[in-house]
Amino acid sequence: MAEGRYKKTSISKKIRSRSRDEERPTLAFKILSESKTKKLMEAEDVDELERLVAELLEITDIRLNLKSAVLLDYYVSALWWTKEQSFNADQTSAFFTIIETLLRNIEKQQMNLASNVQTLKKMMVGIGRADDPPPAQDEDTAGGLQTIFDVEQAKKVADYVHQGLFQHYKMYELLFSEGQTEHIVGIDLEVEMPKSADIPWPSPLCEAIPEKIHRQHFQKDEEAVPELQTAAETGQSLPDDDGKENEEDVEEGGERLTEEQESALLGKLSPEQILKVIDEVCTEMLSGLESEVSAKLRKKETEFVNRINHLAAASDEQS
Repeated sequence: MAEGRYKKTSISKKIRSRSRDEERPTLAFKILSESKTKKLMEAEDVDELERLVAELLEITDIRLNLKSAVLLDYYVSALWWTKEQSFNADQTSAFFTIIETLLRNIEKQQMNLASNVQTLKKMMVGIGRADDPPPAQDEDTAGGLQTIFDVEQAKKVADYVHQGLFQHYKMYELLFSEGQTEHIVGIDLEVEMPKSADIPWPSPLCEAIPEKIHRQHFQKDEEAVPELQTAAETGQSLPDDDGKENEEDVEEGGERLTEEQESALLGKLSPEQILKVIDEVCTEMLSGLESEVSAKLRKKETEFVNRINHLAAASDEQS
C-alpha cells in the first residue's frame, strides 16, 4: 500500500510540474512567430535565408543603410548557425529572441557590456532543471529557456553570443550611436542614344534589299543629288536623260538661276531626293547649335552639383 501511494505521489508531482512548465513564460515565438520560424528553417542555402530574413523582417535599405546591412548579416549568420546545430522551431525562435533582445539593449537603452551579460544570465536561469523544477520561490525568476535548451545547448548558445556579440561590443555601440555620413557625388555622363531609322540615317537591316536591286533602281537617284548641289553652286544646268545639256543654260558669270530654271531642276528630282537634300542642310545647320546647347547645359549642371557639395560640407562642419 505504501509503495502504491508513493507511485501516485510521484505521478501527481510530475503532472503538477508539467502544468507549471506550461504556465511559465517562454522566449519561444516571442519575436519570430511559429510560421515565420518554420519558413526560415526551410531555407536551403545562405542566399535564400538572407532573402527570407530581409522579407520577413522588412529590411529593405541594406544597400544604402550600413546599420540595416550589419543587422541583416548578423541575423543571417545566427540563424544559419541554428540550422547547423539542428535546432527545432522552439529553439530557433528562442535563440533569435536572445540575440534580438541583447542588440536592442545596446541600441535603445545604451546598455553597457556588464549589464547585457547579466541580461543573458537572467534569460538562462532554470536551464537544466526542466525535469527537476526549481522551488516555488524561484519560479518567478526563471528566464524562459528552462524547457527549451539543455545544459550542453545552453553552453553553445552562450559561447556563440560571447564570440559573435560581446567580443565586438564596442563596434555595435558605435554602430547604434554614430550616424552614417552622407556624401553627394556629382559626375558628368555622356549618353549616346541610338540613331533613328529615318532619313538620313540608315533603315533597319530587316528592311534591307539585295545590292543588285539597289544599284539597278536606287543608286542612280542617289548620284543625282550631288549633281544638283554642284549645279546650284556653279550655275550650270543638269544634263537630260539622254545626256544632252538643258537648253536653258545659265549665262556665264555665275548669275542666279531663274524660277523657271529652278523648277526645271527640281522637276528632275523625286520627292525622296528633295527630302534628303533638305534633311542634310538642316542637319548641317543645327548640329553646331545642338552641341553648343549641350555644352552649356553640362556646364550649368556641374556648377549646381558643386554648390550642393559645398552646402553639404558646410552643414557637416556645423553639425
